[in-house]
This record gives sequence, C-alpha cells and structure tokens, in this order.
Amino acid sequence: MTIRAKGIFKGFPSGSGFLPVLKGAEMEVKEGEIASVVGASGAGKSTLLHILGTLDRPDQGKIEIDGENVLGLNGRRLAEFRSRKLGFVFQFHHLLPEFSAWENVAIPQLIAGFPLSQAKKRAYELLEQVNLREHSEQFPNQLSGGEQQRLAVARALANQPKLVLADEPSGNLDKKSSEELHNLIWELNSSRSQVFVIVTHDEELAFRADRVYRLKDGVLTEEKG
Repeated sequence: MTIRAKGIFKGFPSGSGFLPVLKGAEMEVKEGEIASVVGASGAGKSTLLHILGTLDRPDQGKIEIDGENVLGLNGRRLAEFRSRKLGFVFQFHHLLPEFSAWENVAIPQLIAGFPLSQAKKRAYELLEQVNLREHSEQFPNQLSGGEQQRLAVARALANQPKLVLADEPSGNLDKKSSEELHNLIWELNSSRSQVFVIVTHDEELAFRADRVYRLKDGVLTEEKG
C-alpha cells in the first residue's frame, strides 16, 4: 500500500484576492512507513492532511491511495472508502461524550456495517492495545488528556485502515503524555504495517519518522526519506 500526492495546489480567498497555500505539493509514503509534516503555524499542514484524507479537495492535483485515485470518488463511494481505509486522530480528539470508551471505538465499525458483537469484541481488543482496557466502561470526561488521545487512536484503528492521519495528536498534552502517545503510535505501526502521516510542530517527534516533509511558503520539501 502506498499513498501518493501529485501536484497538489490549494488556495483560499483572502482580503487581497487569493492566498495560495499549497503550490504543487508532492509526497509518497509506503506501507509500514511513518511520515511527518512540519512547518510554521498557518503554513497549510492541516490543509494538506485534510486533502490526503479526502476531507477537502485540492484546486488541482491527484491523490492515490492503494493505487486508487481517490479524488475521482464521490458520494457514497467516497464515504465507504473513507470509512474502510482511513483513520483520523485530531489535536482535539472529538470523542463522543455521551458514549463510553468501548462505544466510541465501536461506533465507526457499526457505521461501516459490522455487527455489534464483532464491533464490541474488536473495541475491547484495541483498548487492550492502547492500555485502556480497564477504562472501557468510562466516559471521555472521566479520562485524562493522554487517555483521551489514546482512545482517539484506538477509534482511528477500529476499521483496520490502510492510512492513519494524525493532526497535532499531542498538541494539547504534557511532555510525559506526549512521549507515551508517540511511543504508542510507533509500536502500533511496527505491528500493523500501516501508513501513518503525522502533522506536528514537534521537530523531535518529526525526525523519528521514516520520512520528513517540511511545508514552507506553500512548497513541500522532503528532508528525510
């Protein structure tokens, strides 16, 4: 499995007319690799991640995931592709507060059409892997910030995605919790051979990755790979 971004251009209207954010971005990440994207705040890192995750569309360019041009998908086919092959971890975890930990992990599976018994079994297995099994019946507001982000990682992995996209996953955590989350991501990646793309301002974290891309003035440059 490989993800390729080819000639990605994206801009937004601004007071002065039009602000180009991505100027022909190119990247490639292969199965089992972790890639990081670094750059100043407002450089367009999250915009790139949203395009890779089909949450936004570029003005020009092509995204291939598992050999498929995902920008050619729309409607139901795009929703199914996103549900089955993509996982997301955001800086603000977006957990559903009215549901327990295991239910938060089960819900993406239920949306994808898996039966409840199977979804619950997998939810508990994932909670075990992120060291949250003992908190499976607790609600998000009963968990610490680090625990909430580990739960968000478990939810992102619920449907065994080919690609996991993480946007500043440790941005709101203290140093200890950040290190624990980073180590967890690397452990999960080594055991699953998925592709992880992580947007971060943390240079130390970034250079642990197999590939490092820097976004500056709309231009994406590979610094390690």
